[in-house]
Amino acid sequence: MLRGFESQAITDLYAKHRPGYSQDIINIVMDYVKATNKLTKSGQEESKFELLVDVGCGSGQATNLFAPFFQRVKGVDISSNQILEAKMQNKLSHVYYVQGSAESIPVPDNVADLVLSATSAYWFDLPKFYLETQRVLKKNGCLAVLCPCLPRIEPSSLPLGNEVEMGKYATKLFEKHVFSGVYNEKVYSYPVRKYKDVFEAIPSDDKVYVGDVNNYYQSTLECIVGQLKSFDSTQNHLEQKLKECRTAGMEITSDLVNSIDLSEQFRQKVNAAWKIEDVADAEVLVNVETDMYILLAHNLHG
Repeated sequence: MLRGFESQAITDLYAKHRPGYSQDIINIVMDYVKATNKLTKSGQEESKFELLVDVGCGSGQATNLFAPFFQRVKGVDISSNQILEAKMQNKLSHVYYVQGSAESIPVPDNVADLVLSATSAYWFDLPKFYLETQRVLKKNGCLAVLCPCLPRIEPSSLPLGNEVEMGKYATKLFEKHVFSGVYNEKVYSYPVRKYKDVFEAIPSDDKVYVGDVNNYYQSTLECIVGQLKSFDSTQNHLEQKLKECRTAGMEITSDLVNSIDLSEQFRQKVNAAWKIEDVADAEVLVNVETDMYILLAHNLHG
């Protein structure tokens, strides 16, 4: 099975179209880190924690959001393309990116205040990742794993005015096309079970499961299509179909690619249902909600 997130094509789509995380999500994580370290608000500005390690950082979406709370930040990703993209977009002098794996985090022992995994842990060998997390965390250091479900989509406005109904249609269609692709069944089963098995596997008696946290943001149809295109399932499907076409001696044209690209099929069906064929995707505003599951822990053991 291909790990699509490592390719250059997926790296570009991640950087452009993958969503960030709401302030509520950031607050939940950092309040836990502060409480674990018995830090409370005072009349003065709080001192920053020393080190955040963001494992599976991708192009740095979550890294950037959590960076203000730390003196130093290290983003780690197994993909050289993702790390290159993260370095190119990085504008923070205290943030560094390095290629490495979750199963062998390139950080010394007992140095991290927080090990973060945002929308990435389901790709890891979890027992090895948790063992590595235990190694790199300081005493009272924390683990935070952010886990998303698929988005709920609702257009901001439509010519026919039936936004709720058409939003439900697009949401179901998005899910259908994600699961019509070629995917790792174990990885794609985690959201269905609300990441309970990821949580239960954390080797700690001091852990907290925070479920159904709403991650709301405004976007465009162009970005939603880009998100769908960034899924490894849709990319694997496209590559498999193209290989079959080449084997059959077919000429690979843009029309052919569009006909087998699941994200393009989604775009065309939504355009038709929403009656917006003459409107550019970038001009179609949508409201998006994603249920997030936040897994928090400290005092990990082997």
